[in-house]
Amino acid sequence: MNGWKIAAFSNDEIRGVGKSGLTNSNGEEYFMINCFGNNETGEDMHFQFYVPEADSIYNLFESFKIIPNTVLGDPDSLIILNYHAQIGVSKTFPPGWSWLSINFQQQDMSIQNILGNLYLREGDYIKNHSKSSMFFNNHGWFGSLETISPAESYRIYLGGPNEYKLAAYPAYPEDFPITVNIGWNWIGFPSRGPIDITSALSTLSPIEGDMISSQNNSSTFYDGYGWYGDLTTLYPLEGYILKSSHSATLIYPDTGQIPLAIQEQKFSQTGNQWQIDPADYQYTGQVTVIVNKDNYSLGSAGNVVLAYVGDELRGIALGQYFLPSSHWIYDVMIYSNDANGEQVRFKYCNNDNEIWLNYTEHVTFESDMIVGSARDPFELKDYSVSGRYHFDLESSLVLYPNPTSGVLNIEVSSPNMVSEVIGIYDSRGAQVLKKTVVLTAGQAYLQLDLRNLDSGIYYTSLEMNKSQWHSIILTEWTCYKMMDAELS
Repeated sequence: MNGWKIAAFSNDEIRGVGKSGLTNSNGEEYFMINCFGNNETGEDMHFQFYVPEADSIYNLFESFKIIPNTVLGDPDSLIILNYHAQIGVSKTFPPGWSWLSINFQQQDMSIQNILGNLYLREGDYIKNHSKSSMFFNNHGWFGSLETISPAESYRIYLGGPNEYKLAAYPAYPEDFPITVNIGWNWIGFPSRGPIDITSALSTLSPIEGDMISSQNNSSTFYDGYGWYGDLTTLYPLEGYILKSSHSATLIYPDTGQIPLAIQEQKFSQTGNQWQIDPADYQYTGQVTVIVNKDNYSLGSAGNVVLAYVGDELRGIALGQYFLPSSHWIYDVMIYSNDANGEQVRFKYCNNDNEIWLNYTEHVTFESDMIVGSARDPFELKDYSVSGRYHFDLESSLVLYPNPTSGVLNIEVSSPNMVSEVIGIYDSRGAQVLKKTVVLTAGQAYLQLDLRNLDSGIYYTSLEMNKSQWHSIILTEWTCYKMMDAELS
């Protein structure tokens, strides 16, 4: 380290220089710096490091308050200073509420510094699970929330759109273990890249009923199955809340990636006007629904359950197939600006937006409520009809063998000659096979060659007589099967 130097600074004023050339009893080279100042109570100092081979100066992360006539460290108990390359952080905020966490660190973690590059307005507001602060013109942030931590999540209200950009040091998950208590926890995500939910929460040893939610999505843990829901991946700069039935310590794996620029997300469906902006609402709750009609469970990946308070849309959920119970389930995230008391009712709509079932069952909203689960869902059964409706059970369908390692046999019976469209989709919803055939009245037999498909779970969709059947097929796996006669 010949020629290497380290310097101490108070603000931009140099207060001491240390040179290389010293070695301790362990053979480690180190620096000794004499720091100077005029303040009897001490001064905050940060450090820079010079490497002559690169002719470069590097900012070191740690800073200390240096008090006159005191000693920090000794040759055999060294103070370690670290260099982290700064990286760019970017996040777009819509007007209204956003859930936020940070995956970076700076020497000054005060709320004034971390949020200082936002365009702030009088009344902008931020809170965590126990503290809050409000922004005032000509003063800044004021309140009990004074510092921001990568281990926590926050909800921030901004009076207008904002774009957050800064250069900062990356946070490392091992430096920010998160204490998880029984009940709800507002958890941060100090990771430099996205992580799938199973890997991200692996140190929790989750059990049945544990739940995690973002502003837009959620998932619940089921014994023997794992995490189920539409929250499948955790992303940097997003805020999360975790409901745990036991105490634990959460440490995310280190992805080694740089932070991402995250844009706000909205639910929208092509061909209709359904859209909810989560930023309009402060509170959320979860209702897991099963839709029944005359003892038949309704569902498909394209159908939706909608939640309303009066005539205002407050929640939307697409169907998801839950293998352990062989039913289509709808996880409805419900939004509100009242912490409790609003009456929430539900509607079911098919993927053609032609058939509506208006259900009389309702729930009373409470912030962070969890109503139902995929194993024991909240049942919708008492309905009135809007739009064209016909429930066709005259035709039948049989698929075998299931699971299959090659050819899938299909037996179909229909009272009339029909044109049938067969589609097979992978677990992500991508179509991997489509076939159209014309069947005569009575019993018909078809075969599909699936030998080119990888082992796994696939969904079949058969459209016939303006009706739909949805089934699960497995290639070389244990069989779960559902046949759901759908609306036409």
